[in-house]
Amino acid sequence: TVRIYAANRPDRGAPLWTAVSVSISDDGFDFRGEAIRTTSSEDRQDRKARYIDVPVSGSGKFVRIHVQRGDPAAWTLIAEVQFEGRVSRDQAPRTGPK
Repeated sequence: TVRIYAANRPDRGAPLWTAVSVSISDDGFDFRGEAIRTTSSEDRQDRKARYIDVPVSGSGKFVRIHVQRGDPAAWTLIAEVQFEGRVSRDQAPRTGPK
């Protein structure tokens, strides 16, 4: 799961995005497993900043997040992105001497 902490302030020129896609890659070039999360009209009417979860399956070293805005001239406010899941042994960062 990818959790995106987003604001929704259309009165300030920063409405909540209409959709987001998340895909994964092992090499940073070939991405797969695109998960798409579309916001509902209820999501866009709620003015609170909050986490929006995007269920993603699979694993990889690179993550691409593409945000689709309803108004191309509007700002998109994202404060934080969290990744929930397990780190596999071959993808864990190296620690200690090389």
